[in-house]
Amino acid sequence: MGAGASAKSNIPTASILTKKWFEKIQEDISENELNQWKKSILDFDEKDLAKFYSEIFKKRFEGNPDEGIEELQKYMDEAIPSIGYSFLAQILDKTNNKFVITTNFDTMTEDSLFQFSNSKPLVLGHEYLSHFIQSSNTTRATIIKIHRDFLLQPLNNKEDIEKLKEEWQKSLKPILKNNKIIVIGYGGHDNSLMEYLSGINIDDRSPIYWCYINECDISEKANKLLTKKDFIVKIKGFDELMLLIGKSLEFDLPINTKDMLKSEIILKAIERANNFLDQLKRQF
Repeated sequence: MGAGASAKSNIPTASILTKKWFEKIQEDISENELNQWKKSILDFDEKDLAKFYSEIFKKRFEGNPDEGIEELQKYMDEAIPSIGYSFLAQILDKTNNKFVITTNFDTMTEDSLFQFSNSKPLVLGHEYLSHFIQSSNTTRATIIKIHRDFLLQPLNNKEDIEKLKEEWQKSLKPILKNNKIIVIGYGGHDNSLMEYLSGINIDDRSPIYWCYINECDISEKANKLLTKKDFIVKIKGFDELMLLIGKSLEFDLPINTKDMLKSEIILKAIERANNFLDQLKRQF
């Protein structure tokens, strides 16, 4: 999963962020300095700023990198999982599909599991936690954040995501071999994951189902990676795909469209509230 999966959860995509940061860079430095900086970046293209996320992030916050992290944290704190995540939570909770590998820093997947299921996921937000991955796991959702969690110094600079951390490289191999791979909301622009996938022998990984909305979303790196073994799937969006999968698996809607108060999410909230009330009564 990439940033496109969280777009409707009010988390800005790379395209939106890079546009905003690039405009600030243009305001802060001279035209000559700007041109020199752009020339220092191979094939820099103002029409495809998202492709240069790392370079733009580094330039925008070169005076205070922590400011950049704080801005990202603000977006994550304010985000609420979109409807698609409610079905992803059910997939992770009720089926044998237990792994999410993501370049995202956000907490939308684990938040949705806490909100829409009774499942408690294993969240690995740093490469030093990679040894906790159990590749044969069929009981607990495991969320693998290869660029780290937003509270654990997420990786943004080009040198940080030039190559996938060795800890992840070792731990991901059995997962990619034994589980079909569905790619959603991921552009495939960063070197780390794409070079890692490209370096895996085709017999040592399962088929990839690469989902896209627009043809231009499929990067050159993705085209080079995909083979006759793989599939390119046009979708309308993350939420729409999750709704279709949820429907095919006959999952319940999180909201009862005929009677809101009978919705599972509300009934769970009432149950928890009553439980707290009972505890308070016993204490006082």
